[in-house]
Amino acid sequence: MFTAQDILNATGGNLAVGSLDCVARGISTDSRTIEKGELFIALEGDNFNGHEFVTDSVQRGAVGVVVKAGVFSYKPVLSMGYPVFLIEVNDTLKALGDIAYFYRKRFNIPVAGVTGSNGKTTTKDMIAHILSLSLRVLKNQGTLNNFIGMPLTLLKLADQHQACVLEMGANHLGEIARLSEIAVPDIGVITNIGPSHLEFLKDLETVSQAKTELFQNFKPDDTAIWNADDAMLSGLYQTLKCRKKTFGFSAGCDYQATHIEYLKAEGAWRFALNSNKLIKIKLLGRHNIYNALAAIAVSDTMGIDYESIFSGLSSFGSVSMRMEILEAAGITIINDSYNSNPKSMESAIAVLSDFNASGRKILVSGDMLELGDMSDYYHHQLGLSVGNSNTDIFIAVGPRSREAAASAISSGMNKSCVYLCDNSKQAGEALIKILRQYDVVLIKGSRAMKMENICSTIYSTR
Repeated sequence: MFTAQDILNATGGNLAVGSLDCVARGISTDSRTIEKGELFIALEGDNFNGHEFVTDSVQRGAVGVVVKAGVFSYKPVLSMGYPVFLIEVNDTLKALGDIAYFYRKRFNIPVAGVTGSNGKTTTKDMIAHILSLSLRVLKNQGTLNNFIGMPLTLLKLADQHQACVLEMGANHLGEIARLSEIAVPDIGVITNIGPSHLEFLKDLETVSQAKTELFQNFKPDDTAIWNADDAMLSGLYQTLKCRKKTFGFSAGCDYQATHIEYLKAEGAWRFALNSNKLIKIKLLGRHNIYNALAAIAVSDTMGIDYESIFSGLSSFGSVSMRMEILEAAGITIINDSYNSNPKSMESAIAVLSDFNASGRKILVSGDMLELGDMSDYYHHQLGLSVGNSNTDIFIAVGPRSREAAASAISSGMNKSCVYLCDNSKQAGEALIKILRQYDVVLIKGSRAMKMENICSTIYSTR
């Protein structure tokens, strides 16, 4: 619960209407779902303006409203006669974060922040799954990891929660720093650094700078955890002034995977932790061993015993649209359609190559977006990787993927096995014409390509 005074203390805003002792029992940014007694924050975006829905939110029962100063006229609200309070701030998005920070300080529980170029969501979900066997845990749902989703997650904290795990995403410098400022994690993990969001972050050095913002306000008792096999993170040991832990495959890691074995018949991986306890994860992709190591490190740091950690890992299943195995009348679909970048695409090709299949292996790959000036280069490299793999059919989707199709052919792939499609709809239509029983289809692409629609197309025809 928040009084109007609490909101003023959190945001530094101005009370334009109402009383300081007015009470809101929750926070909402959506007038369609706001509940009676909540505070409405009028956010602005490229395609929406919450100020247009202030009146609606009040009519639906909002007891308070936070608006941008000079943007909203509160006279219509006053004329409605509802007993509401209205607070003006300079930036309503910042105000949401400030309120979440104010609220987070009420809870003395461990908070883990998870970021990186790849594997954030899977690692976050792994950690939360392990912790949930012993503790009551709050985590962001899906990928609600930005300036809106993460604060709204924090605002769901309740007295019953004993730990919190938060994924943090960014495509500009300063964003992870702000998210960390709001969440105040005492444990942070960076999964890896790769060529993602290069349209805004330009190069790997800047990507690394953006991700390592997670640690910049860590206190001596906080714990920074990172992938020691990632060369872009190699300097952290010398620069950080907090507790430090590493994970990886190389010697010297605090959490090292050795004796790594792919169990092809099961589609699972087995490895030894620090050459000792054998662990099996029922997930596709060698990269998921790194995610598991990160989850082990965070869980161990939170005091979870190893028996519970290993039990949690063994019972963890795939995350929706991330190496998710689906079956459709004799066709195996590997749905990895949530997003794509060069590093995750490389892992996807390896997964398809390793997969135990009696039929053909088909890769349906949509454009990798936000690569800036490096887009042609990375799509060219993708095509070379496809051409040099054991992929039988390559369906390239989107204008940028034409470069990938051309380089796959130039590297020796039969031209008749390469298809070009403008969008996911065309790709789905092309795919269903050539599918045979026992084929394995891996579907991947950047979020905006809507590659998950291809799965629906397959199901609708079988």
